[in-house]
Amino acid sequence: MTISDLAVLFVFSTFALDVSARGHDLSPDDNGEKVILRVKVPSELAAREVEALYRSAVCTSVAYDVDGDPYKRDGYRQLDVTSVREGDTNVLRTELPVDRGGPCRWRLSNVTFGIRYGETSQFGENVAHGGGGGVVVMFDESNSPGSGLGIKVEGDVDVRPDYYPWLNERFIGGV
Repeated sequence: MTISDLAVLFVFSTFALDVSARGHDLSPDDNGEKVILRVKVPSELAAREVEALYRSAVCTSVAYDVDGDPYKRDGYRQLDVTSVREGDTNVLRTELPVDRGGPCRWRLSNVTFGIRYGETSQFGENVAHGGGGGVVVMFDESNSPGSGLGIKVEGDVDVRPDYYPWLNERFIGGV
């Protein structure tokens, strides 16, 4: 193979990768339907990034079951979105397009959001925040990313949980 053959092969493979990547782009319709997420965050808490999961029945992938048999499943893309503060309030707002379009026809499947303690030193030295404090809202019939039972609602949803620190004493004393 000559150097010019390698150059042509490189350019072709780069072009093919670029076309493939562009085919999976999430390109929203600015005038389309949106989900608006508003989270009121008290001063002692901090918001987690919003995780928006989009699925496509067009751009699928192959997975394997426990017997090693292949099956087709919807493609998916996750976006991590930082919410924007509404003025001088403690309300954070996120707008998510329902239809992200493109050749794959991406549709909003679920959104995960939540809050955590912003400052954990009030609970003791070397205390860190962990998982939890999150809510998953489903927009289709796909399985939830976190498992658990769903609650079907329509219209606006007002989630008002009480947050308490989870104390794990497993590592006290270096054990």
